[in-house]
Amino acid sequence: MQRVVFYKRVNREQECEICGRQPAKIVVVRIWEDGLSYVAGYNMLEDHFCSLRCAKEGYPNAEFVRVRENTIEEINRLGYMA
Repeated sequence: MQRVVFYKRVNREQECEICGRQPAKIVVVRIWEDGLSYVAGYNMLEDHFCSLRCAKEGYPNAEFVRVRENTIEEINRLGYMA
């Protein structure tokens, strides 16, 4: 199973999903898994993490890709199918 996690850098007053720290610095906005795409606000909820380390704990064995806009065009430009 191949999983790619797309994330944005943020500064939100949300708790980390792993350790509970605030503020959240990483928000998972899209997950691509075995040809299927899950998008925050559409067919999944955003996950918030205080660091990339906690995010990698929450999504073990995933490839992490930072995005700025989380648009289909940006994802395709990065070489992934949105």
